[in-house]
Formats: sequence, structure tokens, C-alpha cells
Amino acid sequence: MLDNTSLGSTSQRTFVIANTGSAPLSITGISASGADAAQFTASPATAAIAPGGSQTITVTFAPASPGPKSAFLVIAHNASGSPATVSLSGNGIAPPVVDTVAHLNVGNDTLTVAALTSSRREFVVPSLANPRIVPGDSQQVAIL
Repeated sequence: MLDNTSLGSTSQRTFVIANTGSAPLSITGISASGADAAQFTASPATAAIAPGGSQTITVTFAPASPGPKSAFLVIAHNASGSPATVSLSGNGIAPPVVDTVAHLNVGNDTLTVAALTSSRREFVVPSLANPRIVPGDSQQVAIL
């Protein structure tokens, strides 16, 4: 499981492959497979591990869109049971966006704002503290 990761950034986890056998272990390929495979990478992709030795593998998650992502890490090797698979998951989150919108009443009557909404679910639009704006006045609204 990789952390919640903002779009445009990455998170990493490491794990260790240990050779508990008496012969050299050859890792011939490590790659991601599955629906969201392109958002997961592993390094190094190959390794030679002596008997009693180990190799640290780093998995990097770089989400391309918000939401939960999953894939499998497929590890091809020269030992019995090849390939080995490891489940991967992570969650892409939209980075916080903060902007300010000013509502200016340029008319002659009091403006009553009934609702503020956004068609994009990654934005949070709070309600106005005072939904009435008198002529010539304005109100600032923070968009999160």
C-alpha cells in the first residue's frame, strides 16, 4: 500500500527480496501489470542476488488522476514459482486549490446569492456568511 499521493508528485515504498537458497537468484524482470500499471514503477528492474544476499526494490507511485489505483508487481526470476506477484495500491488525490472569488453588486438592488456550486468535485465552495450583497458592495469567497 502506498500513501495518498497528490497529482504531480510521487510516493515510494521499499521491500527486500532475499535469496535464502544455495544458488544465485536471478531477477530477470520486475514490472507492473493490471488496470493502473502505468502509475507504478519499480527499480531496479533486474538483479543478481548471491546465496544469503538480498536486494532492495523501490516501488514508485505517480498517480495520473484522483482516486484509488491498483496493480500487481510481477517479479520474474530463475527459482521455482516464477513469477512472483505483489499487490500494489495507492490513492491519487487532487492537490488543494485555493482561490478567491469576489462577488460585486454593481446594480441598484440588493443581490441575494441563493447558492454557490462547482461542477468539479475537487473544489469545495463554502456558503456565504451573508448571502445578501448591497449595491456597490462585494464579498470574497474562498474556493478550496
